[in-house]
Amino acid sequence: MNLQCSEGMENIEREPTAADKRKPSWTWELKQTTPTGRLSFEIHARGLRGRRTWTEAGHKPLPEILGILVEKIEASFSGFENERRRQVEFEKQRKENERRWAEERAEEERRRLKRERQQKHESKLAAIAESRQQNLLTAARQWVEFYNLRAFIDHCESRWRETAGGQVTPDQIDWLQWARAEMVRLNPFAKGYPDPAIDGGFDPKSIPVGGPYPQTKTLEEQKVVEPAGESFQATSVHPQASQPPEPFPFWLLHRKH
Repeated sequence: MNLQCSEGMENIEREPTAADKRKPSWTWELKQTTPTGRLSFEIHARGLRGRRTWTEAGHKPLPEILGILVEKIEASFSGFENERRRQVEFEKQRKENERRWAEERAEEERRRLKRERQQKHESKLAAIAESRQQNLLTAARQWVEFYNLRAFIDHCESRWRETAGGQVTPDQIDWLQWARAEMVRLNPFAKGYPDPAIDGGFDPKSIPVGGPYPQTKTLEEQKVVEPAGESFQATSVHPQASQPPEPFPFWLLHRKH
């Protein structure tokens, strides 16, 4: 706020004196400025409305002007206080909005991370279940291949012995030993499968997000190298009495060569 006070000035022209008349007229200095004795007031303040300048006069005496100035100053300070309160309220609301937005962003980030953890958790459980199912199918195929290979190898030995009076050559013995070693590699029981503790089913609901997760292993497929050349007529060879009967390996009909 700016308040200015000044005294009014007026220009008057006097009559030339005898001394003036003895000089050229263009050198006369007859006009002069003198104070009027009346005060003028001017007030400037942000937000102040209405008139801003008052001059003392007969119809506007000094006490009345001073009263007006006090009212204007009071209104100006009231405006300042109201503006200050609005600024304080605005700043308070701004900080509250920022706090609320920050909480909302933090909550959204927590929900996003929770969704990601849940998705990873479900993917992990699905992968474990799928791996165990695949191991079961692989073990079943290897079990069938194991018994078919054993029947084939036993048939080869019987055939050689029948054609050679019950004797087999050293080369035939070496082949039989190699074939039976390869046969054992296909036996899922020789690989420790199944282990009910890590190869069976599990309840996904009982596993907390983030684990610990059930153990699992990968039962690898084994490729069997089929002998080329003369085809053999399969003979009926049965496992021991404690072993289950062999199902016909229908899958061999669809096997790619």
